[in-house]
Amino acid sequence: MNTREILGAFAQIQPMQALAAAAEHAAAPIHLQGLAGSGFALATASLYASTSRPIIAILPNKDEAQYFKSDLENLLVGEPIYFLPDSFLKPYNTARENAMGVQERIETLNALRKNNKRIFVTYGSAIAEYVVDKVELEKSSIDIARGQNLDTEFLMEFLEINGFERRDFVFAPGEFSLRGGIVDLFSFAHEFPFRIELDGDIIESIRTFDAANQLSIASHHFFNVIPNTQTGLSIEIQENMLGFVGQQAIVWLSDADRTQEIIKKEYEKAVEIHAKIDTPVKHALPNERYLSHLEWQEYIDKHRLVEYGPIYHFKASHQELFDTIPQPSFNKDFERLNADLKARKAAGFKNLIFSNQPQQIERLYQIFKDISAEGEFSALPIALHEGFICPELKLVCYTDHQLFERYH
Repeated sequence: MNTREILGAFAQIQPMQALAAAAEHAAAPIHLQGLAGSGFALATASLYASTSRPIIAILPNKDEAQYFKSDLENLLVGEPIYFLPDSFLKPYNTARENAMGVQERIETLNALRKNNKRIFVTYGSAIAEYVVDKVELEKSSIDIARGQNLDTEFLMEFLEINGFERRDFVFAPGEFSLRGGIVDLFSFAHEFPFRIELDGDIIESIRTFDAANQLSIASHHFFNVIPNTQTGLSIEIQENMLGFVGQQAIVWLSDADRTQEIIKKEYEKAVEIHAKIDTPVKHALPNERYLSHLEWQEYIDKHRLVEYGPIYHFKASHQELFDTIPQPSFNKDFERLNADLKARKAAGFKNLIFSNQPQQIERLYQIFKDISAEGEFSALPIALHEGFICPELKLVCYTDHQLFERYH
């Protein structure tokens, strides 16, 4: 059994079918109950596979969001799952900018600009920051394609106006170099820099390369040049992320109260820091850069909302009850684990153990061999954050790190 088969089977259970129908038409929030372990990610992935709407998954903090994103990547194999992190370690202080966070934010915005039918994951302090308005993002970006005529003087001027810095060699986003007929350019919208080779004014080839060793990674037909849209604290038109995506999006929300409290604290922090700024440079007001908890409430009410408990903030129009059970704790008692797997197999369950480390599966087989047990399970070479049991599908999904008590 692979992840596609698991998603397909999960999509057929009654609460999942009811959820898919309600998410398309319900005007008021939907509550989900009974999703244990990574079952919440499985329900999200299953819905995404059946809807044409973008999905925003909002978790309270960064760690929870990253675990959730990892589960989605492993369940939706081949589907890009985007992440929207926070960009500043401290509001109004570009010197304390989270460089990797800025790059990942802009990559996510660029992906949504080109195709809004996406799934992305974020968290309270990240969604509290405004993003550049869609129209402004279009104005600030240019597309470069193989075979096109490239005016290098215009490109250099565009890059300098938008804050790119000229270097002998590029190593970080926001840098470019020009050497003869070769332009190296590190856009904020991509993980690797691009090398443009010109034949006169015509772009002959476009390749990504490793900045550390200068070796080529892959050839490309085109790419987007996007500057750091997070640093202009006074000039860009900003909007919140829910407005950027639009009202057609389905918002998946876990622990709304905690998320709202984080958004409130981030806004209050921005107000406090802005009040202490003593420079001649004019900075945007906090309500032009950060989402207040009141605005959050206003915008969240405009979206289709799926809320996952155990604590609920919004009044629901639908409530879908799933029947999943958390992975039991075996305390590294593998004889008890073997008895559990044997009993479940005898009851018609399919036993799966998820692990992205082959040596752990080999270790498990060896342990069962040492205790003269058969090991009644199949291994899937991917990781999940937390295991669960789905009685309706007669499916056991255990994780190796919980069995060996190597908690993430």
